[in-house]
Amino acid sequence: MIFRLFRVTFVFHFLIIFSSQVYSQINWHLNSEVGIFKSSGDGILKKEDLLTRFDGFLEYEYDTDIRNVSVTLRVRPEFYSFKSPVNSIKIKAEGNYFQAEENFNWGFNLTRQINFFNNDVADFTYDIFTLTGSGTWFYFDKLPVSTNAGYAYQKIKNDEEYNVDLIFIDCKLLDQASANMKFGYGFYLERFFITNEILLQGTKTGNENDGWRFGPQVSFNYLREFIVSVDYKFLIQDSRFTKYFSYEHLIRFIAGKIFFTDWSVFLLVDYNSFFLKKADNYIERVTPLYTSLNLENRISLKIAYELSSNIEVYTKSGYFKDNLYEDKFSLEGWNATIGIELSRGILND
Repeated sequence: MIFRLFRVTFVFHFLIIFSSQVYSQINWHLNSEVGIFKSSGDGILKKEDLLTRFDGFLEYEYDTDIRNVSVTLRVRPEFYSFKSPVNSIKIKAEGNYFQAEENFNWGFNLTRQINFFNNDVADFTYDIFTLTGSGTWFYFDKLPVSTNAGYAYQKIKNDEEYNVDLIFIDCKLLDQASANMKFGYGFYLERFFITNEILLQGTKTGNENDGWRFGPQVSFNYLREFIVSVDYKFLIQDSRFTKYFSYEHLIRFIAGKIFFTDWSVFLLVDYNSFFLKKADNYIERVTPLYTSLNLENRISLKIAYELSSNIEVYTKSGYFKDNLYEDKFSLEGWNATIGIELSRGILND
């Protein structure tokens, strides 16, 4: 399984066109945290219990004057409770290529991710692939245009099988208001195709859905005494089994500050909310609806203390929700943890 994850991304290793000077670097970090969680009562978690998380990250990077190539691997096991456990593991391999031209920067990304969730009554497997090409044009004074376009698929297996294929384009005008402040204004457009295969009265039955997701987006970034980063999308969703007005809010917000050199406080909000009006021809548990490729929702406050350049201890608390399948199954609740992070970067000239 892990070999298949590597197979796609290591293609990048052979796409490097070396200039006169190349820098290679290996970066890694390992997080371990433990704490308690309390179920919100709306998902498959039913009580309060112990929570344990691990997060391992490894990156191999090449840098030249005009090019950057990287390959990364991230593994995240999570364990909720021990008596009636709910376990998950997320494995993600990623490759990136970036090149700077005189008035144009371009690159592409390959990502393969496999997620596993299981408990006493459910066992989900997610296989996600994304290919994205990106470009930034600098032809307009202080107003570069950034574009991402690509293809993605997701396969979900439980008692039934769910597949979504999609193509997308994400275009944004970037306004550099000052050396420390940047605004972005743009539009997102996606075309998706869904199929599922379910057991209905002992017979395998296939169903299809297709539709669009589209809408405006705005962003804001500030970096000086403190950090603020906001990325917001408002998307309308139209498909065979939804009706007007179905929409989504997607927000990613990061705010933080470093105190006294060693202390830091950060607030993260990474949340997708769906408001889907189901059409009259929708049949519960039969006709498929859209399931986002990004299933993780997080609202968390992190307070950290840096023991050294390679070791950090922290406490983190907040709300989490993993949308496992449409709006039918979720892993959600409140949690508070303490943790430690070990990290290092090794530079080779």
